Amino acid sequence: MDNMDSNYQPTYGEVIEVECLYIICPIPAGKKFQPVYLRLPSGDCWIRSYRPIPSEYQYADKRVFVKGRIYTNSPYVQSVGGTHFELQEIRLATGEIPYPIKPKYLPIPPKVDSQEQLRQRKHLWVHCTGTISNVQKNRYVYRAQLILQDGNLVAFSFDDRQLDNLHQNKSAGDWTGVLVTLLGQVAGGVAELDIGRVRLCVGDVDSCGIADPVKISSKGVKKRFQ
Repeated sequence: MDNMDSNYQPTYGEVIEVECLYIICPIPAGKKFQPVYLRLPSGDCWIRSYRPIPSEYQYADKRVFVKGRIYTNSPYVQSVGGTHFELQEIRLATGEIPYPIKPKYLPIPPKVDSQEQLRQRKHLWVHCTGTISNVQKNRYVYRAQLILQDGNLVAFSFDDRQLDNLHQNKSAGDWTGVLVTLLGQVAGGVAELDIGRVRLCVGDVDSCGIADPVKISSKGVKKRFQ
């Protein structure tokens, strides 16, 4: 390998084995970045991959043991910031209960309707159905609260890009009292419950548009998750 090629190679650490929480983002961000994270008990998050991996759907939201190497990408290679992890082996952690049937598709985050259920899903993704209150808008971003079925509130934010044309012309006040279903990730370590930037669907729905590469490819759409 000549010096030019070596400039583009990652730098690897030693092989290690750790316990962590396997988290798949169900919706993509910019440039279709839809990562899989390994969340350690310390709170650190390592990037397992930039796209969901169908053969690993059985580990979604589960505690796992992983064996592999931390690596740093070359500055000459376009990559996302953060600690990356090259996975060599993976298995469920001791005491973790497997899915009754090995998932063929990306598991849909469950619906929760109470503050206690949200706290039990800390760091994980959820669907929440309720009515919107306390809406404020700063340019393109709405900041609001959702009234859960138990009467408690959870904070969230969304923007016009996550709305269809029918709803983009709503003012902040127009959203107050609207029944919606949100798909978001429960934040940890904050006094106020927060599910961050969400995908919003008007009404009470079972799933708010997760992006599953298996289903996308099976519909004949150009594969974007290679």
